[in-house]
Amino acid sequence: LHINGYPYRFEAHFSDFTLSEPGHPNDWTWTSEKMIAMMLAYRFNHIIFESQGRQYVEYIENLGPEARAPYRYGVEGTADLMRGSANLRDGQISRLSLDVQNFIAERSGNGTLPQPLSAERIQFHVRQSETNNTHTDVYVKADNIHVPSDKGLETHDVPIELIQGKLTFEGLPEQDLLAQGGLTAWLSQGGRTEISDLAFTWDDAGIVGEGGVHLDKQARANGTISLRIYGHSKLIGNLIDVGALDRETGQVADAALNLAALLNGKDQSHIDAPFQFKKGKVYLGPAQIGSLPPFDVD
Repeated sequence: LHINGYPYRFEAHFSDFTLSEPGHPNDWTWTSEKMIAMMLAYRFNHIIFESQGRQYVEYIENLGPEARAPYRYGVEGTADLMRGSANLRDGQISRLSLDVQNFIAERSGNGTLPQPLSAERIQFHVRQSETNNTHTDVYVKADNIHVPSDKGLETHDVPIELIQGKLTFEGLPEQDLLAQGGLTAWLSQGGRTEISDLAFTWDDAGIVGEGGVHLDKQARANGTISLRIYGHSKLIGNLIDVGALDRETGQVADAALNLAALLNGKDQSHIDAPFQFKKGKVYLGPAQIGSLPPFDVD
């Protein structure tokens, strides 16, 4: 530990830095090879940090009584540079921003990935909504993601160029979203989320969309996300190749989108189709492609 910058700025340098929250339901731990934390003498509730080298995150995942018992899950990798900032309120993180460059995940769960999962850049922001101070906006953006194939030992040839989206948690202030138990309480009350600026681009195919979902009494999503899909057959084929979609479901989705393409008329450059969650079932256009089991959020 090395501290400098006094009296106006405190800058602490850490090696093998570990941050954890044992009382949190997920009992998470983050370990970083190198960490620099900076605070101004007159603003101790605002922390700016920078990290490099190996990163390891571990947490307990609890999938509810219908799934397997809770277990510890970990992701290990490296990052050329990670910058971020956090605001503290009453000992809790109330605002968080992260910007990670050249992240490579080498291990997930209890096993080594056949090929690294990597991203050129990942950005994540949690902040109070500009339109309503009882809402929280979560922004996520990732560029040039290389996904390991589930079919063999090689990474899929073409990276995912872009994944981005904005989630607005209605009636959930940002300090409650990041506080222990805040998200669970909001979910148990049927919390509503608006989705906007959704974009996914991969190998000359992609999706843009927006919509909203809320939870029913069994904590299943209900709502509609309006999608505009480009190159749907190629997109579905890529998802099957990396194991994100099983072949049978992919064939059903492809047939549904082919039907939607016929209804789209002369313009075959894209398809407009609703992605719906309704009474525990998932629909893409007119076809049911999956179901959602009841979930206990307590």
